[in-house]
Amino acid sequence: MHKAFWHFMVKHPNFSAYDASLLLTLNFNRYSPFWTFQRIGQTKYVLENGTRIYVGGLHANNTNPSFYIYNDIITIDKNNNIHIYGYPTNIFSAITDPIIKRINKNILSITGGIINIQNNNTYLQIKNNNIYKLNIKTMKII
Repeated sequence: MHKAFWHFMVKHPNFSAYDASLLLTLNFNRYSPFWTFQRIGQTKYVLENGTRIYVGGLHANNTNPSFYIYNDIITIDKNNNIHIYGYPTNIFSAITDPIIKRINKNILSITGGIINIQNNNTYLQIKNNNIYKLNIKTMKII
């Protein structure tokens, strides 16, 4: 996915969603989710070629109206090229604090952490027992 604002936020990780909205004069609604790279529980994995892979994480806490759990994967290569990959939740759940391990040359496993399910504006946190496999060549969950 290429969304200019999201790329800006990745390039400027110290900007909160609110700060960025002021700088960019966006119509910020602090009572709804807002995409940000400033996250809690986001896991980082570094490949041999220097590419950094960031998985999931959350913004704020579940009592904050701007609370959001992410199910995206973001890569930043050694030349600082940014790629953001979004997945349907039936393929890759919103997740915090996942464990990432190398299975083989092209596959990472993403396990553990907490997945969050929204039900009538209430978030249920459950231990994630899913094992996701990420092909790092195609960035597809397999």
